[in-house]
Amino acid sequence: MGLHSMHNTILLVDASARIASLLRPCLEQQGFRLLCAPNSEAALCTADEHPVDVLLMTADPSDLSDHELLAPFRGSPYTANLPVILIADHAEDANRLYSLENGAIDYLVGPVDPPAVLARIRSGLRIRHLERKLAFHEAIMYQLHEFALRLNTLESIDDTLQETLAVAQSVTSSSRSAILLPDAEDQRLRVAQHIGADASLAATLSIPIGEPIAGVVFEEQHACVVNTIEELPADNPVDLPLLGTPPFALAPICTDAGPVGVLMVADKRIRHAYSDQDLKALYSIASSAAVAIESQRRRHHLDQTRDAALLGLASLAEWRDAETGRHLERMREYALIIARKLQETSQYSSTITRGFLDALSRSMPLHDIGKVGIPDHILLKPGKLTEGEYDIMKTHAKIGADVLQAMANRIRGDSFLDMARDIARHHHERYDGKGYPARLTEQAIPLAARIAAVADVYDALSANRVYRTAWPHEQVVEYLLANRGSHFDPLVTDAFLEQASEVNRIRQQMSDAPTQESEQEEVVLGRA
Repeated sequence: MGLHSMHNTILLVDASARIASLLRPCLEQQGFRLLCAPNSEAALCTADEHPVDVLLMTADPSDLSDHELLAPFRGSPYTANLPVILIADHAEDANRLYSLENGAIDYLVGPVDPPAVLARIRSGLRIRHLERKLAFHEAIMYQLHEFALRLNTLESIDDTLQETLAVAQSVTSSSRSAILLPDAEDQRLRVAQHIGADASLAATLSIPIGEPIAGVVFEEQHACVVNTIEELPADNPVDLPLLGTPPFALAPICTDAGPVGVLMVADKRIRHAYSDQDLKALYSIASSAAVAIESQRRRHHLDQTRDAALLGLASLAEWRDAETGRHLERMREYALIIARKLQETSQYSSTITRGFLDALSRSMPLHDIGKVGIPDHILLKPGKLTEGEYDIMKTHAKIGADVLQAMANRIRGDSFLDMARDIARHHHERYDGKGYPARLTEQAIPLAARIAAVADVYDALSANRVYRTAWPHEQVVEYLLANRGSHFDPLVTDAFLEQASEVNRIRQQMSDAPTQESEQEEVVLGRA
């Protein structure tokens, strides 16, 4: 936008309208728009309705209140930063200095000379444009700084991609964006996340690496800006349906090890062309995103390795108890189903976060790790336990909690081990306080343990055990309902009941083997 554009609007505050008649021909000939107002109040109303670039005001040096008219303009968000030029027939040095110190950028004295006023206006516009550019750059830097800080708090690659797209659109004033990542074989790019693109197209698009346009950006690790149709490659690019009609811009997402993906923005809302500044911002966003993506991928790999090791550790207890089969996997799925339903309630919407669900998923298989300390003649006994044997069996809760606490002490700050300890210690507590080992009641029992109690009992009753055969799903549901508020937390039970059909589907899908479901027998919950 040039300094002579019709977008440059001058607001003149002049009660007599004399100066307006002198300036209008000169200003309009040079492409400026002149708006007039008889006083400050009218000028503020005009500025509220029309963007203004420079403010001209007549001044009476004999009355300092004229200078004080600057105060209302500095108090309005539409005029606070406008360059102000004062015009007076004559002025004393003190009055001119007073005006300049209180916000005016210039003070013209004597007969109005339109070319001189025009020169001062152009100087004011340069100041205005520089201030706007500086403010724009400061806003971008602030967004990029906040983006970099947020990346450190995100828990998944999907969150990182979504946040990257949002900030890329905001900084470049775009309406559409997408991130493309290579597939498992690293031969084609696919849309991993997008905002504003056609969902069916994004789901099916496959771009060979090395082919225009995104594939070349990825392979050569160089950005591409296309602002006009004439700048498009001669051959019809395979990704053009996603990119759409120019303008659009693409930047590689790279680490020192090589390209990770491609960041694309399109449908620019302002000025309809991507600038060098836009490209620099995209590079900065893409670089930050690349580091975060690679970090999360490494963390995800380490998490998978850790989870496999922990599941193997938890299975040590289960291997000694052959009939438990896929108990650990089923119980984890049941617990997650219950927790996600509880997450929909107002009471637990802020408690059950993604972090809580991740910790629950890792913790649940460790609930009975303490059974490694229970003798075989008790753990594998086919009949009902004696009172003394049952007392020994109950110690598995403390044994497991102590093991997990020792692990937590070595890896401080890992919330899943704290949750695993709570589940191991308290998943046999009862809501009415008649459970073990601490006889906790109601909310004193950790939420994860209350969820585990329902999931554990459901799986124990619906699967074969050495001391009884499986109950039918409906019968287990009736049992849980009958013990709602005594053995089990009412809200946790309700969440289970609402998802009972989904739980049953998982039970059938992950069953150990076809079972012959029996009539109800004595429940030996201490054996679960």
